[in-house]
Amino acid sequence: MRTRQYSSVEAFSGDQTYKDKAFDLKLRLWEESYWLPQVAVGARDIGGTGLFDAEYLVASKAWGPFDLRLGLGWGYLGTSGNVKNPLCSASDKYCYRDNSYKQAGSIDGSQMFHGPASLFGGVEYQTPWQPLRLKLEYEGNNYQQDFAGKLEQKSKFNVGAIYRVTDWADVNLSYERGNTFMFGVTLRTNFNDLRPSYNDNARPQYQPQPQDAILQHSVVANQLTLLKYNAGLADPQIQAKGDTLYVTGEQVKYRDSREGIIRANRIVMNDLPDGIKTIRITENRLNMPQATTETDVASLKNHLAGEPLGHETTLAQKRVEPVVPQSTEQGWYIDKSRL
Repeated sequence: MRTRQYSSVEAFSGDQTYKDKAFDLKLRLWEESYWLPQVAVGARDIGGTGLFDAEYLVASKAWGPFDLRLGLGWGYLGTSGNVKNPLCSASDKYCYRDNSYKQAGSIDGSQMFHGPASLFGGVEYQTPWQPLRLKLEYEGNNYQQDFAGKLEQKSKFNVGAIYRVTDWADVNLSYERGNTFMFGVTLRTNFNDLRPSYNDNARPQYQPQPQDAILQHSVVANQLTLLKYNAGLADPQIQAKGDTLYVTGEQVKYRDSREGIIRANRIVMNDLPDGIKTIRITENRLNMPQATTETDVASLKNHLAGEPLGHETTLAQKRVEPVVPQSTEQGWYIDKSRL
């Protein structure tokens, strides 16, 4: 395990040790060309305990089905010290590295590129059978300074095979240090491609029904239900004052509040009280008004009914300061759930 337990209290951190956050960093210096390899510099276990901290400079080049790599490593990647640290020529301080384990969570750059250095490299072969790749590796770690104790290493060469089961899973088998078989599974995903698993309700269709200035209770009850379950407005309220219809509620369904506004406008437009010229939809948070979207009814009616091709107009809609009427001529709401 890479890192360290959060505390010595077993009830808080459990009974497993050496776990904590850490991250790796890799910077590409230049891209691969027809003749030149790609070169990158990187660091491992930054901000961790130092059990696996390492730095490296690596070059890689693709040649047909082969992918070749050669690099120089420090820290965990360079403990065998098979070459002299080239930075020792600049200063003797680069010849020594403090291998004591640090407190996790802090970044210490004073030991980077210090101490013994080792060459490492490898070659990967893409077989004619597309799912299978073969690997050969020469490593610079001698496993004599591991926290678990000294590990026997009969060979610095490791061999392995990777088989792609699906586009999201690989299995691998390897023979390492000349004495150990290893097996592993790698799972991949792209969280940017994930989508909600539920099927959302369709937007209400625009089917206007003429109404009087005062709505029937059955009509407004249906509007409140749709505002809650289709437009995502929790604890919805509908209030009319003069020529303006006010709709308020807390958006709990849609991250993009514009979708809730579109649905709420369609719901009230289907049964709009006579004489209403403006719709103001206010989103609340903890019973405090956050933002109000004001829409002109005539403009919205043209957009919902469909405008002739080539004669489209911009919807007269804007965000204004949160508006909640102080008194109403009529108002309706759904009682808050007790659960």
